[in-house]
Amino acid sequence: MATRRVLGLRHHSPACARLVERVLREVRPACVLIEGPCDFNGRLDELLLGHQLPLAVFSFQKGECAAWTPFCAYSPEWVALTVGRELGAEVRFMDLPAWHRSMRERTNRYADRREPGQDQLARELGFDDPDSLWDHLFEHPGDDLEDRLRRYFQTIRTSVSPEDAEREAYMAACLGWARHTYEDRVVAVCGGYHAPFLEHALPRPEWPELEPASDTGSYLVPFSFHRLDSFQGYDAGMPSPGYYQHVWEAGAGEAARRALHDVTHRLRDKKLALSSADLVAASTLSHGLARLRGHDFPMRTDLLDGLVGALVKEALQSELPWSRRGMLEPGTDPVLVELVAAFSGQRVGKLAGGTPRPPLVDEVLAGLEALDLKPTRPARQVTVEVGTQRSYFLRRLALLRLPGFHLKAEQLVEETWTLQESSDLEAALVEASAYGSDLEQAAIGVLRQALSGEPDAAGLAACLALAVRAGLSELGRELVQEVARALGAEVDLELLGGALQTLFGLYRQKLAPDFPPILEAGFARGLWLFEGLDGATPGIVKAVVTLRDMHKLGRELKLARELAEGVMRRRLKDAPRVCQGAALGYLWSLELVPGAEEAEQAVRALHPPEALGDFLAGLFALAREEVQRAEGLLMLLDQLLKGLDRTDFLRALPGLRLAFSAFPPRERQAVAAIVARLYGLESTFELLRNAVDPALVAAGMQLDAELERTIERYGL
Repeated sequence: MATRRVLGLRHHSPACARLVERVLREVRPACVLIEGPCDFNGRLDELLLGHQLPLAVFSFQKGECAAWTPFCAYSPEWVALTVGRELGAEVRFMDLPAWHRSMRERTNRYADRREPGQDQLARELGFDDPDSLWDHLFEHPGDDLEDRLRRYFQTIRTSVSPEDAEREAYMAACLGWARHTYEDRVVAVCGGYHAPFLEHALPRPEWPELEPASDTGSYLVPFSFHRLDSFQGYDAGMPSPGYYQHVWEAGAGEAARRALHDVTHRLRDKKLALSSADLVAASTLSHGLARLRGHDFPMRTDLLDGLVGALVKEALQSELPWSRRGMLEPGTDPVLVELVAAFSGQRVGKLAGGTPRPPLVDEVLAGLEALDLKPTRPARQVTVEVGTQRSYFLRRLALLRLPGFHLKAEQLVEETWTLQESSDLEAALVEASAYGSDLEQAAIGVLRQALSGEPDAAGLAACLALAVRAGLSELGRELVQEVARALGAEVDLELLGGALQTLFGLYRQKLAPDFPPILEAGFARGLWLFEGLDGATPGIVKAVVTLRDMHKLGRELKLARELAEGVMRRRLKDAPRVCQGAALGYLWSLELVPGAEEAEQAVRALHPPEALGDFLAGLFALAREEVQRAEGLLMLLDQLLKGLDRTDFLRALPGLRLAFSAFPPRERQAVAAIVARLYGLESTFELLRNAVDPALVAAGMQLDAELERTIERYGL
């Protein structure tokens, strides 16, 4: 009997994994081909070293692409690998490597194709989403699974992308070699979407070879059920991996009992109310839903729907998470969050001793020990001096986005970090090796990737700051020249101001001794741009604040201070109101004019009413401290506001609110104290307290949030 078969399956499906094992043991093929990265074929023994699942093959091309090929105990591909090896078959991966052009945009090899036909079929059969339909059709025990899978995937395969066509052509060539070499004693295991094409592969005498690529690598990484779960953003396989692990180990009937046990323990650990009566109600509802839906025992969504019906007492503001594919939405009911987490499971993979890993892993782990920076559980805080080896080390780890390392506070001479132990650290380090073989080169690789998007002057300065703070002197020297060129060509004062603010901060921390020429040139260009402005935004005002800070605090810098004074005096007489205010604040804060008198004269001349807020926004941003001591100016403002009618006051109000937001709470209280004395009040409480109903404030905040979502949805 011919045993040649193409098993088209769903990744991470217990039912499909059982089918693979049954078929392999029945037909005992001489060759087993598996959808997986072909460049790992020479290292398949590494996969069988006795690891604790889940794990993944992480493949990359430095600076270009990276992809994961994850396996858990119930992955059909894992079963094909282990059972095929056990039976003595030749086992090979038959898919293109991650660095191939057709895989560049695919970060997960086993990503599901969400064909329109799947959603349509689910709706026609009365299911919320294709995952629930899949459980009903395939995870529930039944006969003729292989034939039903074949018909299902033939139905939903409605289109083929050029990238998938190239992958399938390569897999067909691999299968053709196997059929030529082993005749009919071949089983191929692949995603069901590809199976209809591969079934027609023709024999060929050679294994298809690929041109090698440079700077590539592959390593095994420990994975976790959290990372495997589609509710956490994983775009392939099944949701709720903890539940399906129970299905794999004990069958769907026993999985329901175990899942309820997991939910009970998790909710009680989180101190969420859960009584025995609630559990009885949840079990009763789940079994009732199962019978209604034609199941012999509760399946995943039967259990989840039953639990919601019994445990959630309030109206839900959004659809149930398992009625669609994707991550949990913000604001999801806490009970739903914990239900999803309980079904997800807590299992974390662990690699066997002796598994090859990149040098970066050992370097970082040794560095954490040597520098006394080892993370703990619960988290600990450490304070390090800026510009030291410990600071550089932590900054490089942060650039690699490693879990557990967070900068909590940053001051002029020291930083405070939170170090939290994470089970994902080793995996993240393996993944970070795609940027470089050691910590310094990996950090440089991350920044070079950020620079590939051709950032503006502010973006370049931000990258330079990251490089300097992380002690990446090689990249820093390159970026200094790039930043200098960008500042010289920048025509947007807001972007120029952001860049100068970053660079001046580094200069004040004494981290950038070669910055003075850049800062001096940037200061002059900022003045030139400010003088030509015919409009202004809050970002422009921040840029003027930076110029003033450089003028005031950069005493060793050879800045064009006389030019700055002339520009500000000219702008005070002829500029948009906010620029006039900023120019006066600049001069006042540097004691170059009798600011209080100038401010009072300017305020008296303002018209229409909304111009008052614009002028004060610029003035307050540059001269906060000076304004607090100018009682005459505050008295004048009080008189002017009292003299406005309702219409004019409402016209002036938005600008005034923006202007006074420049004062932090303590300084706002100082201003209120002056006003309180004008009215004979003993306390500022009456002026600062919020007399608005909190419910009205909450409703306004909700309206603001809805408006933001609408703006984002329509790209306004």
